[in-house]
Amino acid sequence: MHIAEGMVLTGMGIALAHVGVHQDKPLYLVGGAAFALLCFVGTIVVARSDGREKAAAEAGAQRAERLWRPAHYCPDCSSVFCPGGTPWQGALTPEQFKKLVWTEAGTPTDSPRGTRPRTR
Repeated sequence: MHIAEGMVLTGMGIALAHVGVHQDKPLYLVGGAAFALLCFVGTIVVARSDGREKAAAEAGAQRAERLWRPAHYCPDCSSVFCPGGTPWQGALTPEQFKKLVWTEAGTPTDSPRGTRPRTR
């Protein structure tokens, strides 16, 4: 989606530069060309960043799944436990379990923006 948005803005800059050429308005030409270049470079930067974030999330999801699948939540005691004792033993609070899953998936700095756990 970011690529489509960026290309629309780039096209608007090219159109503005085109108007500048045909109407002999150098400000439109320079401004449109600069805007188009800025939008094109920005689009490439954002698209690459999105790809890296998606790859990090997919890699972390597989590691976190190993902890998430066997876990059970007990509403009476508000704890998370693993019946077989693996991959961890004992009961954890939901906050401790969340931290364990996030740590296994990767550090919060490795996680995509907007999906990081909040710390107090």
